[in-house]
Amino acid sequence: MSELDLQRQKYLLDSLMDVQIILTITSLNDLEKFSINRKRIFEVSNGNIQIKEF
Repeated sequence: MSELDLQRQKYLLDSLMDVQIILTITSLNDLEKFSINRKRIFEVSNGNIQIKEF
């Protein structure tokens, strides 16, 4: 996502709203710019996986 400007990020995420996706990002702060209906976030840190429900 960081390779895309804000307009292209929004276009990409809007076009994927009705499908299941796996999106890898380095910060959840980036997603706050968009209205994403996220259900689960899997946070991986030091080899440990933590599931966050939203």
